Amino acid sequence: MAFAVHCPARMRSPTGSTSESEVFGGAERGAAGSKDRKAWIVPRYRDFAVRTIVDETLREGLERCMFPVPVDDLYRLFRAQHDAGIRETIVGAGPSETDLLARICADQDRGVLGADVRPIFLVMLNSWEATYHNLARLPRAWIERTTLSFGMVEHRAEEQLFERVFDKLEALGARRFKSSVLNDFTRGCGDAGYERIAAQLERGALLGIRAFRINDSVGKLYPEDAAELCGRLVVDFPELAFGLHCHDDRGLALANQLASLQHGFQVVEGSLCGFGNRAGITALEVLVSACRDRGIQLGEVPLELGRLCANARLAEEIFLAVPSTYRPVSGRFAGKTNFGVMNIPDFLRAEGERDYFLSVVTLHRETIARALVSHGFAAHELDDALLDATLEEVRALIEARHAGARGRYAALVQAIEALYESSQLSAVDIADLARARRRHAS
Repeated sequence: MAFAVHCPARMRSPTGSTSESEVFGGAERGAAGSKDRKAWIVPRYRDFAVRTIVDETLREGLERCMFPVPVDDLYRLFRAQHDAGIRETIVGAGPSETDLLARICADQDRGVLGADVRPIFLVMLNSWEATYHNLARLPRAWIERTTLSFGMVEHRAEEQLFERVFDKLEALGARRFKSSVLNDFTRGCGDAGYERIAAQLERGALLGIRAFRINDSVGKLYPEDAAELCGRLVVDFPELAFGLHCHDDRGLALANQLASLQHGFQVVEGSLCGFGNRAGITALEVLVSACRDRGIQLGEVPLELGRLCANARLAEEIFLAVPSTYRPVSGRFAGKTNFGVMNIPDFLRAEGERDYFLSVVTLHRETIARALVSHGFAAHELDDALLDATLEEVRALIEARHAGARGRYAALVQAIEALYESSQLSAVDIADLARARRRHAS
C-alpha cells in the first residue's frame, strides 16, 4: 500500500499541546546523532521495491505551459497514465480550480476508476484561501479521499499559519496529508540547513503528518549530497516516509532521484518528458526505464513503459510543447541509430533492438556491403564496381531528399518562436492592464 498520507490523531500532552518527545521518542540529533556517523544507511542499488510513485505531469506541465489547457485534455492524459499503471497523481495546486479533481472523484463514485486511485492536491500557504474556497465546494467524501500536500509551510510561521490551515482543512473532512520542505541547495546543505529541514519535519509530524517531500527547489543538489542527506533523514526519522522532488537545472534530477532511493527514500516522483518549471524535473519514463534495468520495482501496479512513452508524446501535444526528437527513452527518434561503419553498438554487438537510418557521414563501402548482404545479396556478388556505384547513388539520393531541409527547419523554428512569443504574458502586461483600468475609471 502507498505511503503517505492518512494522518493519525495528533498526540497531545496533558496540557493539550503535542510533545516533540512523544512524536520522536525523545531521540536527539547532535553529538550522538547521525551527523557524526560516517555511514547512515547501507545503500541498496538493485532488486528492491518502491511502492509509491507520484506522477506530477499534470501539475508541472501546467506550470511550464503558457497556454490554457482544457480540463478534457488533462483528464485524457490522466486516464492514459492510469492505463499505464499510475495510481497517485498531483491533479491541482494552489489557487487552481478543482474541476479535474471533481471529475476523477465522480468517476470513482461511478466505478469507472478504482479505489486505488489517489489524487493529490497541493495547498500552497501563500494562496491557501483560494484553495480552501475551491475545496469547500466539494462533497466531504471527495475531500476525505484526496491527499492534501502542503507547500511553503514556512510562510507566516510566526502566526502558525500552517497549523491553522491544517485545522481548517481537517474540519472540511481532509484526512490524508503530506508536506513539502522547500530548499535552496546552491551552497549544499550543511548542518544548519539540515537542522532547518528537521525543524519543518518535526513541525509537520506534530500535526500527525507522516509523508514528506524534500524539494531540491532550484535544482542545485549534487548526487553525493543527495545520498548523504537522504540517508541521514531516513535514520533520524524512521517513522516518516520521504520522497525527493528533483529539479533538473544541472541535469542531475535522475541521478539525485536514484540516489534518494538507494539511500532509503520510499517515494519516487517525476513527470512525463521531465516537464516542470525551468529545466524541468525527473523524467518519469526515463526513471522507470533505469529502475527496470536495476530490478527496482516502482508502484503497486506494473508500469507499462511503452504506454508511458506514448503518453509522453501525448503530453507534448496537450501542453503545446515542441516535440523532442532525441530525448532519452521517449524521444520520437531516440531509438534510431546510424547504419554504418561508425555504429559502435553494432560493433560491440550490444543488446537491444535498433532502428536504422542513413547519413552521409557514415557512408562507406562496408555500409553498402552490409546492407546488401542483409537483404539477400550473396557475398560473391559484391564486386567493387557494384559497391562503388551503389555508394554514389545512395549519397546522391540522401542529398536529393534533403534538399531545402535547412530552409524548412529555419521556417519551423521561426513559426515556433512566433507562437510562443505571441502567447507570452508577463508582469508588464498585468501592470498595463491595471493602468488602463485606472485610466478608464477616472
